[in-house]
Amino acid sequence: MFDYAGQTMARKLSWCVYTCFCLSLVAGVFAPLPARASSCFAPGQLTATIPGTNETLAHNGAVYLTGRHVSLEQVDITDNLGIRYEAVTIATLGPRMGVTDGETVVVVLEPQPDIGKEVTLTGNFCHDGDMACDYTLVVTIGEEDPEILLPPTDLPPEAQWRSTELESISDCEDQGDPEAGGCRVAEPSGLAGGMALGMLVLGLRWRRRRAA
Repeated sequence: MFDYAGQTMARKLSWCVYTCFCLSLVAGVFAPLPARASSCFAPGQLTATIPGTNETLAHNGAVYLTGRHVSLEQVDITDNLGIRYEAVTIATLGPRMGVTDGETVVVVLEPQPDIGKEVTLTGNFCHDGDMACDYTLVVTIGEEDPEILLPPTDLPPEAQWRSTELESISDCEDQGDPEAGGCRVAEPSGLAGGMALGMLVLGLRWRRRRAA
């Protein structure tokens, strides 16, 4: 004996399962995406120094360099008599106020330059060699400052920083904060959502033909 009621119930159940699957697929595709880190490249950049170029560095003072990927491996340091020096890192601090990433590197010169010497630090101040790090910093060695305590544990006040005016170049469509390397995350493609809607429409047509 033909079980018409059972077959009808089975069709209704299969249709409900199919409809729920399509709707859940559509909802999953078009649901808001959670925040996630961008994969685009945030290049190196030397943004500011203490002291600034053509300013005075205390005889017992240190040079502060802030930015992204800061390094002095590719920097030549000489004075006006041709004597060469090395930069020794004595502290690594966080980024300046208002900058979301990066770091501040604090270095002293060895051997210690004599008072009155003009010292030039020139080269690429980032380990990745980015062109936003090519810079020349010229300082004159001044008298000792009894208030200086090394190594430092805090960043100097914002008013003491001198901008390098070097502009960073990113491969992102939207850089956001130029000092933070902000990037825009690509929007999800609507292809999968279109396929899900298409499956739902085809299912409705198939059901109407079976019912006719």
